[in-house]
Amino acid sequence: MNTYITLNGTNFFPTSIERGVNKIGDFRRAANGTAYYYHRANKNTWTLTWNKLRETSLSAITAIGVLTASFTFVDEAGTSYTVLVPPGGYSHSLNADSISSGGIFYYDVSLTLEQV
Repeated sequence: MNTYITLNGTNFFPTSIERGVNKIGDFRRAANGTAYYYHRANKNTWTLTWNKLRETSLSAITAIGVLTASFTFVDEAGTSYTVLVPPGGYSHSLNADSISSGGIFYYDVSLTLEQV
């Protein structure tokens, strides 16, 4: 992917961007078994991934991943949203085959964002 996004004022180039929509509302079932859904809003979610990210870039994404306050996210189309990283919304992994012979570590990173 050759497009950038902006997280809290910093540009990043993720490997992939997966977007979803959460329906916000209450689902109830009446005594006679009839289902009712009381819709309140639709909110976007994004899962951003980076494959084989160098160790030097990992700290910038980790800083975003541990934020506990809302921040601005600008998507690949240039649309701005206020988002949060939900609990469990950040992870990174290192595999043995992701270490170069020169000792450079490469990480796979996942960051989930939810629209406020």
